[in-house]
Amino acid sequence: MFVFETDKPCKRGFIGRGIYSLKEIRKLFADDLLDSREVVSEYFKGLFARCETFDRADIGELLCKSGNDGEFQFETAADNFRLIDDGGNAEVVVPYGDGADLCKRVRDGFAGDASFFRKLRRYSVSVMKKQLAELVASGVAADFNGIYVLIDSSLYSDKIGLTYNNNTLNEVLMI
Repeated sequence: MFVFETDKPCKRGFIGRGIYSLKEIRKLFADDLLDSREVVSEYFKGLFARCETFDRADIGELLCKSGNDGEFQFETAADNFRLIDDGGNAEVVVPYGDGADLCKRVRDGFAGDASFFRKLRRYSVSVMKKQLAELVASGVAADFNGIYVLIDSSLYSDKIGLTYNNNTLNEVLMI
């Protein structure tokens, strides 16, 4: 095991809590024991005790709620589970490569099937919902039956991504 130390202290966030937990462990155990199971277990107990819950959607509670009665809330837990919380984001399909043909089919009203939507996902970029509203309001993206498509293909580069000059906020959106 290697313990890294930096010149500048890091006191914020998850890394700061990890550093604090390590300092506490080093007070209790000799350095040659740091890689033992017991010490590693104690380190993580201390680290996680200092963290907010990782279960913000209360999945554990949903799976245990009325568990004694056999009434597990699997469907609700599955609906609420997000490995990455992207609740503030939406997808925009961009017309590059084969995506240009797919975008045209969406604009022409093609309903699509599961295979079509899997292909479509390959040409999608994630944007914040506020930015999507700005793209739609300015006419460079449009909603086609719940599928947002970038209309102005000059705003997308396969090297840079989606760029959009937002005159309202005087900033360039790059995704």
